[in-house]
Amino acid sequence: MAEAMIRQQAARYVWQQQAAEKSWQEKDYSLVIFPEGDGGERVKQLAGKFHRNFRAGLYPQEAPLIELAAFRAREAMEDTLIRWIQRVCHMQRRFQVQLNGFCEKHNGGLYLQVQDQRPFTKISGSLSVVDQYIQSCGSPPVEWMQAPQCRLTNSATTNEYDQTKNWFSTEPFQADFFVHSLVLLKQVSDSGSAELVNVFPLLP
Repeated sequence: MAEAMIRQQAARYVWQQQAAEKSWQEKDYSLVIFPEGDGGERVKQLAGKFHRNFRAGLYPQEAPLIELAAFRAREAMEDTLIRWIQRVCHMQRRFQVQLNGFCEKHNGGLYLQVQDQRPFTKISGSLSVVDQYIQSCGSPPVEWMQAPQCRLTNSATTNEYDQTKNWFSTEPFQADFFVHSLVLLKQVSDSGSAELVNVFPLLP
């Protein structure tokens, strides 16, 4: 009986140590927007077309998104990060995004062009407090996207890029949607897969 209790206590101690070590590991985070509504559905259909033509059976389909910021932080910082981002979002109203055509190859991926950058500039400025907190904890500064665009895929070959560009020359693409929330993602593997950390609703 005593031996069994000692083993249980030792196992609990190891688990606690592992949990503590994990909470202090730095992870890659990103603050993103997922296209919504009818316009968002059209963007998803376009991303699906790209996947069927080039990636079917090879890679899982990527979800289209607009990345606002990327940063590294310890998992132990998540609760505070969520509170700060939530506080900012509670003071921001939803806004409209207009997508107009194909954006030239950007950061190695394929993107749709965002027409008006002003709402993104405004919300990034309001989130500067998050950057201050992250740096105060010894992590690198937040990387704010200077001109956020809507990503269809994170990487593209020259052939994929050229063929996609031809699509847009014969079938111009336009869509718009309202942004109702920001989403915080955390990279959980070297392959780039991410998990949802939190959703931050904006004011109506």
